[in-house]
Amino acid sequence: MQFDKLVKAIESFKQAGTKQSWLKDNHFTYENDYLSVIKIESSNVAGGDKVNKGKQWSIIFYPKKDFSKLQNWHKLKCYFTDSIKITNVRGATDGKCGIRLYKMSSDPTIKVVQDFLAYIFE
Repeated sequence: MQFDKLVKAIESFKQAGTKQSWLKDNHFTYENDYLSVIKIESSNVAGGDKVNKGKQWSIIFYPKKDFSKLQNWHKLKCYFTDSIKITNVRGATDGKCGIRLYKMSSDPTIKVVQDFLAYIFE
């Protein structure tokens, strides 16, 4: 997928106020030499519908190799700056990490997550 198309797709999930919903998809899997994705989640900050862009997406994975230096990850990081991070999963003792996308308004679709991951590792 082209960078511009992916950014446009992700930005479409930042429209309007925060949709107060919660997503946990334990059936989504994705695996390559860098990671093994085990689930997708989204969560909301407190404040209800009055909060603008108060949703966080989490792509939870077991790391295999560092991908933070990959060109396409770096390009996304430069574009989204402080609203995209790789973090440890709080409370996890088994090494899980998460790709976090902050300042979102609605839950991700499987398609946008697949496109996002495919872009990073193409």
